[in-house]
Amino acid sequence: MDLTKEQVAFSKNGVVVLRGVFNDWMDCLREGVKLNEQFPGPDFRNYTPDHTTGKFWGDFCNWQRLAPYRHFIENSPIAPIGKM
Repeated sequence: MDLTKEQVAFSKNGVVVLRGVFNDWMDCLREGVKLNEQFPGPDFRNYTPDHTTGKFWGDFCNWQRLAPYRHFIENSPIAPIGKM
């Protein structure tokens, strides 16, 4: 994956959009979110406790605990991209 243009844009602007880079990983991440919601970690916060739709919640540091997140971190292009 050649991200040379994106690296130049990031150096110039401090931000870049990487469209489509993680398309192949969306099912994995969806599964991670589903598991995370079913089995929340100690930092889980439900910001809309009275809603059954349009939920808004957050949780932190679950990549080692939930297999889909771990798979994404260890096998997707996210780490090499972050090192660029």
